[in-house]
Amino acid sequence: MIFLPLEKTPEHKQLEVLVPRLSPHDPNYQILEEKHGRLSAGYYGESSLKYFLDLLDLSEACVLHGLRLSESKGTYFQIDVLILTQQFFLIIEVKHLKGTIRFNPSGQMIRTLSDGKNESFPHPLVQATVQKNYLHQFMLEHGFPLIPTFSIAAFSHPKVILDIEKNENIVDNQQLPERITAMLNTNRKCYYEQNKLIDFANFLCKSHCPRNDNIIKLYQIPEANIKNGVWCSTCKDAMMYHERGDWKCSVCEKKDGAAHLETLKEYGLIYKTWIKNSEARKFLGIKSLDIMKRLLHHKEITQSGKNKTTTYQLDLLLD
Repeated sequence: MIFLPLEKTPEHKQLEVLVPRLSPHDPNYQILEEKHGRLSAGYYGESSLKYFLDLLDLSEACVLHGLRLSESKGTYFQIDVLILTQQFFLIIEVKHLKGTIRFNPSGQMIRTLSDGKNESFPHPLVQATVQKNYLHQFMLEHGFPLIPTFSIAAFSHPKVILDIEKNENIVDNQQLPERITAMLNTNRKCYYEQNKLIDFANFLCKSHCPRNDNIIKLYQIPEANIKNGVWCSTCKDAMMYHERGDWKCSVCEKKDGAAHLETLKEYGLIYKTWIKNSEARKFLGIKSLDIMKRLLHHKEITQSGKNKTTTYQLDLLLD
């Protein structure tokens, strides 16, 4: 049973629309571009992992993707995939890395790319152990009994090579179903009744707190460094202009009467979940107040206030 589905985090969604609009000369551009790359890799890794998890019969298990919880010191910990069964809990640390993976004697994970370049990373099973400790602490603080908790590092990239000594807890995607099946067959003792397991899964969902910082405020990005305009919905490379009720691309000449809706959604992700007519005109590149008013008249955009105080709520576009 999926209790927390796989989806892009609010932070990931923000970066997805902000980075293409951000000036490469902004001092935070490289930082945010790399952060977006890491989040995208993690998301695609978990997406490919999901296919192999679906091969298993987990109908009585509770599966949570991207669970992020606060711990007692005010910090947060996040688990890529958490599988709750009556017999044990399983933490899956997902790594979407290509190249050859090795582990050195000091416990570092080393990735070697095709050009011979080496990069070091923390050991994924050590990371998972830290998450397990935080999870157990969370359970004790909230009155839930502990249960055997295991960890697996799953490498999801199709071009990864695991050049390691045999370790049943370090696998690629294709090996994952077999490993989990073996764990289900080996661990038979029940620690949680099914209804109690579901109660705990629901409690975790209620406690889930995805990161949702406003990036332009956090990094103090000036509005002048963010490009305005309606991206072409086809070629994605050029801005569109509005003419006779249609948006038209200046490069591929594609027409799209509803292209502004995606742009308003991007505004809601980057800035705030409501917009004024003047702000919409500036962001979309529309000169006419009346044309902008017509464009904002949509079933998924709610209006409040009158005249100069009128605002348009974009929440439904963001769902």
